[in-house]
Amino acid sequence: HLMLPRLLRTWSKHAGFCRRFAAHIAHTQVLQDTHQLRVCLKNWMREVKKHQYAADLWVRRWKQWGVALLLAWRRVLRVSRHLCRGLWALCSWASLQRAKRAAALFARAREVEVVRACLSEWSARRQHRKRLATMQAGLTSELAAARVRRRLGCWIMRSREELEMRHSVDMLATAFAAWDTLQRKKASGLDATAALQARKLHDFLRSVASFWAKYAQQAR
Repeated sequence: HLMLPRLLRTWSKHAGFCRRFAAHIAHTQVLQDTHQLRVCLKNWMREVKKHQYAADLWVRRWKQWGVALLLAWRRVLRVSRHLCRGLWALCSWASLQRAKRAAALFARAREVEVVRACLSEWSARRQHRKRLATMQAGLTSELAAARVRRRLGCWIMRSREELEMRHSVDMLATAFAAWDTLQRKKASGLDATAALQARKLHDFLRSVASFWAKYAQQAR
């Protein structure tokens, strides 16, 4: 009976120690779990902050890269526009040079054609002048010969006319003298009126004879 209380006390002590030890272990485990949770939370928060910082850095770098890319694209676009304008200017200059070369060749061809036409026209004019000179010389000689022939013909015809005129004047003078003598003979036996008419006719015939004589002298 004496051992039972002692066993009970000992068992109660041991049970209390085990209970306290279990509580201590549980508390220690809770503390460790809490510490580990805190450490995990701290680590998680640190990782989250790292990720946030990395994301922020990435966003800032992305923005910087985007701005740099946009600036580079604008720069490249500006350079490409400048190159395109230079290429267009080069193409227009090349086409202008080709057009100028074609125009110069066309102008030279036209000048050659004009010079050739001028030379051909000059040679034709020269040949025409030669032909005209030859024809003029021939016509001059023909005109001189024709003039000589006309002068000879005129001289011959005038000589013939003068001879005929002289012959006719001589015949007229002879007829007039015969008629005058005849009229004088008749007028001696006529009255005064018939004598006056005969005198008028005599004067008229004399004036005609003097006219033919003057004309013959002028023709000579």
